[in-house]
Amino acid sequence: MFRAALLTLVIAGCGVSNDDRPATLRYVTEAILAPTCGEAQCHSTFKQSLGDVFDTVVGARESLHRNGLALPSDKADPANASLIHWVTDDQPFNMRDPQGNIIGRMPWDAPMPNADIDLLKKWIGAGVPGAQCVPEDFGGQDCDGNTVVTCDSEGNYATTVMACSGSAPTCVCDSSSNTCGCKAL
Repeated sequence: MFRAALLTLVIAGCGVSNDDRPATLRYVTEAILAPTCGEAQCHSTFKQSLGDVFDTVVGARESLHRNGLALPSDKADPANASLIHWVTDDQPFNMRDPQGNIIGRMPWDAPMPNADIDLLKKWIGAGVPGAQCVPEDFGGQDCDGNTVVTCDSEGNYATTVMACSGSAPTCVCDSSSNTCGCKAL
């Protein structure tokens, strides 16, 4: 009887996930992105394959935000973020390397564990804290939808500068002037 009850408890506990790892940029960089993607031959500070760097928090923030891999706007549908497509799809975006070969799922050598993918989705669903913006870009400003916001030193939206509306309803960041503002498109 005792064995049957114990077996029932063990089976009932299977498949239950209590992932209490923190969904922060620092954690996902150090525990998932750096060891899985930021190896020397791939997306390290040294190699910077396709311009992505995942071996440091600053490099991950810049790569994720500047290359649109995980953005605050992905919060509503984390599974559709580019980063998630890269680590789950067999041929994400049908991109090719310089030799013309199709670039497949990343990392190329082995699939990322489902628990790590789930944590990335959880972090994206929280609004990509720590990678909402890059403090060094656009004079410390960015666009949050149609609002110009400041970017704090940790890569998070800080304060509203102005809401775009009326004749200039769209927030745009311009790399040539290194500023963000409201414009009519």
